[in-house]
Amino acid sequence: MLYQINKGCKSFGAEEIFTDIQFEIKNNEKIAIVGRNGCGKTTLLKCILKEEELDKGTIHQLSNTTIGYLNQNALTDKEITVQEEMNKVFVNIFALQQQ
Repeated sequence: MLYQINKGCKSFGAEEIFTDIQFEIKNNEKIAIVGRNGCGKTTLLKCILKEEELDKGTIHQLSNTTIGYLNQNALTDKEITVQEEMNKVFVNIFALQQQ
């Protein structure tokens, strides 16, 4: 198990965003979060990234697990591709490879 949420709940005021969600990511699984606009996908991602806290429930993550996330508002430069934007975080690694 790489990552797990048990009985996760999140509300803003009286509005419940999600209630009692439960999921687990194992080994090398790749996942997608899909849903209609306003259903809580971004809020869930913020909880996963620890930018927001769950109101209830627990999150378990292996200590060496890293999570990559491209913010939906990250693409401010209209002259570059999504791939080029994503590669910005690896500039140091690419430089080491070339050396």
